[in-house]
Amino acid sequence: MGFQKRGIYDENINTFNLLETMLNKKISLVFCVETLRLHSILISKTMTLEDFYKKLEQETKIPEEEETIFFLFDKSQSQSSESSPLSTVIPPAVENMMRHPHVKVEYQMQRTVWSQAIYLSQQEFNLVSRLIQGFKANL
Repeated sequence: MGFQKRGIYDENINTFNLLETMLNKKISLVFCVETLRLHSILISKTMTLEDFYKKLEQETKIPEEEETIFFLFDKSQSQSSESSPLSTVIPPAVENMMRHPHVKVEYQMQRTVWSQAIYLSQQEFNLVSRLIQGFKANL
């Protein structure tokens, strides 16, 4: 393979141009307090504020006319642009540990359960932090 063909996925697609296009996109992260979800909205240079509100209405399924609190925050404060679920899914092993804290488990299983519990705690902490920031923005 010669250097002329590097980065070319197909005859019509240059990987580096595609990567540059993807990295130049602007994404706004919006946390909806009513649904406790984090939404990511792609912003274009031609997008108006009305278009943004319409896109937000599509994402949140909340009519634009209703008074709804949204908190926009810095991308560096977010770890993920995926929507977070309204209800928390607790892994079965963690739920079992929480219901029966005095039951002994083998070491490897204990490590697994504790790592899942720590991850769950971090996710809940991030969700509560966003919720508190949203309420602070409303004051």
